[in-house]
Amino acid sequence: MIQSGSSESDGHNRYVEAWAKMMVDIWEDKITKLHVVDTGRLYSSLSQHVADRGNGQELITHQFLKYGQYVDSGVGNGYKAGNGGNLDILDPMYRAKHNMGAQRERRPWFSRSYSISMRVLQEKLPRIYEEEILDSVISVLEKKAD
Repeated sequence: MIQSGSSESDGHNRYVEAWAKMMVDIWEDKITKLHVVDTGRLYSSLSQHVADRGNGQELITHQFLKYGQYVDSGVGNGYKAGNGGNLDILDPMYRAKHNMGAQRERRPWFSRSYSISMRVLQEKLPRIYEEEILDSVISVLEKKAD
């Protein structure tokens, strides 16, 4: 949790904290809707943390099990780098012969929502900073006027 040094940054801090939490909520919802739940470990591993780096900078960290990226991309066991794209496991006859069922499909629980939300955050934060600066200037001017 961010510890605010000044009341001017409270709006900004609340927004960043809420955004970090909202991302976890969105991912939990996506994992459920896309049936990415097998053992529940990915769902349970989702977490967020916001740390104050000083000088008005925060570090937002989201964590989850690494295999979540593979699920998002539709890759995993049997998909190896450097194979030239020729994967036996993609051949329908090979899959049938080895009782492998349907091919793995992307289940984008993470990447799409994260990209969209990052753009929103990048658009919103400058407006929040602007409001905080204006509030500070107005406060100083009001004090001088008294």
